[in-house]
Amino acid sequence: AAAFTEQNSKKALIRKDWDKVIETATAWKDEAKTASIPYFLLTYAYYAKGDYQKIPWLLDFTDTSEQKSSLLAWAEQFSREYPRNPIPYLLKGDANIRLKKYNEALKEFDAAEALEPDLPLVYIAKGMLYTFQNSYDLAIKNFTRVIKLAPGLADAYNNRAAVYYCQGDYALALSDFNQAIKTHPKFDLAYLG
Repeated sequence: AAAFTEQNSKKALIRKDWDKVIETATAWKDEAKTASIPYFLLTYAYYAKGDYQKIPWLLDFTDTSEQKSSLLAWAEQFSREYPRNPIPYLLKGDANIRLKKYNEALKEFDAAEALEPDLPLVYIAKGMLYTFQNSYDLAIKNFTRVIKLAPGLADAYNNRAAVYYCQGDYALALSDFNQAIKTHPKFDLAYLG
């Protein structure tokens, strides 16, 4: 049953049907109680939907190096099954970031961008990668692209605000934190910022 549920999760991911990803990944999590991949997919889907309150408790399930490596192996298989869809490449990139393999992550994000150049999740991922590498100008450029593509995505404002803050540009940071709150009034991280 878990294999069937996993396949349904993959199909929902390919369609970017985040509600269906949540439904199928929840069933998969319940069937395979020790698997970390369904938790990762739930995290990803809640993030893609902008349902930020449900994310933090899920992130705890992908902490160990073994879990991160299994996530990467799963995402590599997923990209072989669906080589013309950007989502598997985004997941591979995310797994590589978790393993601190930043060059590999960027290659995956570039592959996702080549497949779907206007997908906001690509630029969120690239912005986060550049933030981790302290390449703040590139991070800002990517978060700004997200804002142009999807102005209702509060996390793009929040992430760009954090980068502005790291650069000491407090007025721009405050403006973006306020925009994140205006866009998503229950976004706790923006209030914290």
